[in-house]
Amino acid sequence: MRFAFFIVCLAWMAGGLRAAVSIDLPEITVLPNTPGQAFDVLLQNGGDSFPVIGIGFNIQVADGGTAAGGHTNGPAIAFVDIFAGTVFATNNNGPSGSGSIVPQVYERGTMTRRDTTVTIEQGASKVATVTLDTTGIGSGTFALTLKTRNGPAKYLGLSGDVFPTLMDGSVTVAAQPSIAGITLHPPSRVALTFQTTAGVQYSVQQAQTVTTAVWTDVLHAMSAGDPLTLSTQKGTGAPLTVFLESPPASSVFYRIHMTPGES
Repeated sequence: MRFAFFIVCLAWMAGGLRAAVSIDLPEITVLPNTPGQAFDVLLQNGGDSFPVIGIGFNIQVADGGTAAGGHTNGPAIAFVDIFAGTVFATNNNGPSGSGSIVPQVYERGTMTRRDTTVTIEQGASKVATVTLDTTGIGSGTFALTLKTRNGPAKYLGLSGDVFPTLMDGSVTVAAQPSIAGITLHPPSRVALTFQTTAGVQYSVQQAQTVTTAVWTDVLHAMSAGDPLTLSTQKGTGAPLTVFLESPPASSVFYRIHMTPGES
């Protein structure tokens, strides 16, 4: 009976850790036909700090693509770095795992040195840096998941595996928008036309100088007589025209800001 009680306690502790630890993948936008585009994966620990002895990190784009038996080919995962800036930076036994299992499924792991641990602290911490390659991919939005065909991402704890709550993200492949034209619409508006990618959300921003670090969203309308709004506009793949108030300053710089659409 004592042994059985001990097992129940361990199971409760593992469940408590899972509830407190989560990895929420980001929604990112990347350029088409471009290698070497990286993003960070972060963990959030809402409970107490705890020791681990290793990590098994799996990540997948879409359903893994046709090479993995899926149906959706998307960006390739070129590399995963689980060392730089993570708890394993100075305590590891080198990389393990298969690396690129297929272009859209990647496995990387490591263990701490013998008889040592590292600590997952409270709050946010870096898990990995993932590098994507969109060569051959012109546009589209693809799911990012840590619940892969090779299994889920996990930590190796002193009392067994620790499975964080895993939340999917997305990667949207879209060309940088270019402004095709600006025309005056008296008495007080300016029409701005730019090319869009289907599914991507767009907004217009302005600044007084091109070197400024402060770009602010601009009120706009979809026709010269409509009320102005800050709502984003969804791209269709065709040029989009929005109407802005004529700027009071002698010169204003505009840019188009894009964010991923719904995956």
